[in-house]
Amino acid sequence: ARKMTIDAQQRMRAVEETDRSFAVEASAGTGKTTTLVDRVLHLVLDKGPAGKPLPISKICAITFTEKAAGEMKIRLRQELEKAVRSRGEKASLADTALRELDAAAISTFHAFAVSLLKERPIEAGLDPRFTALDDLQGNLFFLKVWEPWINRALIERRTPLKDALWQGISLDQVRALAETVR
Repeated sequence: ARKMTIDAQQRMRAVEETDRSFAVEASAGTGKTTTLVDRVLHLVLDKGPAGKPLPISKICAITFTEKAAGEMKIRLRQELEKAVRSRGEKASLADTALRELDAAAISTFHAFAVSLLKERPIEAGLDPRFTALDDLQGNLFFLKVWEPWINRALIERRTPLKDALWQGISLDQVRALAETVR
């Protein structure tokens, strides 16, 4: 028997250990989405935390990019369709999951946060009619806020910004960091 690599063992744990949550962190192209899809399929078709399959509506799979979230849903749809066509013992579970897939919480962190805030705007101290900024609006808002903030930060006597500038970090680098964090 061939020994399993540590990476393969960790992937198997992420898929099959259903009594805990996992945060999957790895470089681009290393199989994060595949591991997440396999985990969701295992939860829905095989075994959830209580030892029996879990409705897809009870699963929350969150990723950083729209691309990864979209890819996850596409792959899940393909695998669930395969399971339905197989007419095996899991076909009924797959069919139910397939019908509920569009409503499943498979999204980006940003989209998930917005959905929570839309669900409970009053508790979050928001106007119930609030809307999330799209990319263009976000860029315009950043430009509106950046100039006053950077000017104020440069005028103040002792700030982390001034310390960074003294260490040779440029304003362009600070701005790039701020845009990344945004």
